[in-house]
Amino acid sequence: MSRKYRVITFDGGGVRGALSSQLLTRLTSDKKFPELIKKTNLLVGTSVGSIIALGLASGKSPQEINAAFNVDTVEEIFSNPQPGGPLTTTKYKNEGLIKVLSSFFPKNLRLKDLHKRVVVPAFALSNSKLGHWTPVFFNNFPESPYLEHKVIDVALASSAFPAYFPAFKHFIDGAVVANDPSTVGISFAVQKGKQELSKIALLSIGTGFFPYSIQKDTSEWGFFSSNNQVIGTAPSWGFIPPNLQEPHEPAVPLLTITVEGTEEADVLMSSQLLGKGFFRLNPQLPIPIQLDDVQAIPVLRTIANNTNLSEVSRFIRKHWNLC
Repeated sequence: MSRKYRVITFDGGGVRGALSSQLLTRLTSDKKFPELIKKTNLLVGTSVGSIIALGLASGKSPQEINAAFNVDTVEEIFSNPQPGGPLTTTKYKNEGLIKVLSSFFPKNLRLKDLHKRVVVPAFALSNSKLGHWTPVFFNNFPESPYLEHKVIDVALASSAFPAYFPAFKHFIDGAVVANDPSTVGISFAVQKGKQELSKIALLSIGTGFFPYSIQKDTSEWGFFSSNNQVIGTAPSWGFIPPNLQEPHEPAVPLLTITVEGTEEADVLMSSQLLGKGFFRLNPQLPIPIQLDDVQAIPVLRTIANNTNLSEVSRFIRKHWNLC
């Protein structure tokens, strides 16, 4: 039995959004499912995934979005790294990101103007009503308090990754709470979309995963472990120096675990909630690709083009009623 309420979610991941957009372009080609987005009820995206989701909700085609993930455009976002960043300041200013978003979205486009329901996670560093910080889920469901928010501002709030970009209007990247926003999508489909779990089908599109692991003894690690030497010369939760880094270890363990390690929890919970109504499309990466590695875009496109789409195609045919 096909499900009636269809959701597509997009992970965060910086330049690795090129992998997501290429996968989506393949899925929506004339030879596959050109009406995939048209028959989708809800789009959810975090960080770079928010730009994809908001773009689709504004009426842009997957092909238009994919074309924007070119080296020249993305290089504009990650241009002019600041001296000392990201340990002493933000690695980048956000002027490049603002410029790119301003050329992608109309200046005064607001969430209420979008053609599709959309949800975008971010994190508010303070909230005057609550008296503490809190996750925020920008959305355009009826009676949402965010309907008047500009799309560009929402994308900037969800993409302000700590240490890489400055906070935007006291918001930071939604990746700190939901880099994979699948459970967010399920929650809004139930609460705002008034759907039973058995009626929801969710396609989760990732930005690629690398099989990280740490086999070192971490029992004595601090945030920075100095061993009476210069800070950072020994492995720590904050940093593993390149000369001490094993092939499957992340350079910044705690940050990588917080953002990418928690994705597996979302996948587990989403699959438990939806069963066969959930599908995760997230190819394995052959090497770690950092969120600002612009030159990796051609590699990401190649990975997407070589990904077998037969299983996800069966899932879409069944639940989107597409031939």
